[in-house]
Amino acid sequence: MLKPTFSLSLGAATLLLIATACSPLHTKLQGPVVQTGVSAPVFPDYADTLTLPPNIAPLDFRIQSDSFSDGPYQIRLYVQSPSGELLDSSKLEAKRFVRWKTSLWHEFLQKAASCEGSLLIDIYARGENCLLQYKRKTWQVASDSIDPYLVYRLSAHDENPCLQLQVYERSLSDFSERLLMDNRFTGNNCMNCHTNSGNNAQKMLVHLRGPYAGTLLFNGKESIKIAIPEGYPDLRLAYPSYSRDGRYIAFSSTRIHVSAYANAYRTQDLIADTLGKILIYDVAANRLFSCPELMDERYEYSFPAWSADGGRLYFCRTEKLKRAEDFQYGLYSIGFDPQHGTFGHVKTVCDLRAQGKNKSFSMPQASPDGRYILASTLLLGSFPSQNQGDLHLIDLWTGNDRPA
Repeated sequence: MLKPTFSLSLGAATLLLIATACSPLHTKLQGPVVQTGVSAPVFPDYADTLTLPPNIAPLDFRIQSDSFSDGPYQIRLYVQSPSGELLDSSKLEAKRFVRWKTSLWHEFLQKAASCEGSLLIDIYARGENCLLQYKRKTWQVASDSIDPYLVYRLSAHDENPCLQLQVYERSLSDFSERLLMDNRFTGNNCMNCHTNSGNNAQKMLVHLRGPYAGTLLFNGKESIKIAIPEGYPDLRLAYPSYSRDGRYIAFSSTRIHVSAYANAYRTQDLIADTLGKILIYDVAANRLFSCPELMDERYEYSFPAWSADGGRLYFCRTEKLKRAEDFQYGLYSIGFDPQHGTFGHVKTVCDLRAQGKNKSFSMPQASPDGRYILASTLLLGSFPSQNQGDLHLIDLWTGNDRPA
């Protein structure tokens, strides 16, 4: 389908609209304004109040039909100071899709950030002899910038996602992307579990499976591969977590098994991690080690996560059970001495199954102040590929936990 480009200028400010319509809009939107009192039906579902960093990429959206109107629409964008003064404005008409011109968007963001102001967005729809105005969106612009890049894995959405796996870097200030890794160059093997030490782009690792099995570690100017020699136990390093200082990396040693499982909601894939160990890699000493409490053959372990001070390691654990419906992980922790590389004892943090809630923990993360743990909860297993997942917040100071 052709995607013609339309622009509407107002002074020095210009907005760009990409529309899927095959011809320009000719109908002028005018008439008395009638307030609808409801939010515009946009996708993504941006809230009416947001706080934006001053370097975020344009927040494009699509306006969807509702009981008030099927379009066309008029969109007005303003920069407002804290005192309510309008510093700049622009407007456009659209049938459905709205895409802001990047240069204009950032110009407006910078004006708002310089005075701790806001962006205002008014959306009007054509009604019968009137303009229908949706609830105004007021987006506060903060002074702090967001980190400039996001690194993510892109996989094919089918029964064999390893046929196409790529790691991309995306600019969060615009929509530019850069390919970092592509598994077509490594025999279409599984390429997963990439992570950075904090947000340091110079310290990163990625795990490879298949014929090139091992963990590639990039530590500044040095690059090494961590691979277990033949003859040693099968210790595959997955689900990594860097300690805050970057010295230690915790791994779950896992072998993935996928099996179909039918529950009361739908048939889903149950992904089981079956090697069940937690291992620690000392970057400074080039040493892989663990302790008996994290190698206990009675349990399966998954998703380690360091506390902010590095003095405690959190992880998911379940007993080795045969029935799929019993495959639910609790959240546990173990003390750790970073100076000597020694461990304390395992403690239960939260076990929802023991509370009769029949939920399983996955992917815990500790808050910087040491008070909270935020984790995903699933119906079964610990692999977050299921669409029934929720977030759960645990207060370590009070012992209370609740859905987030």
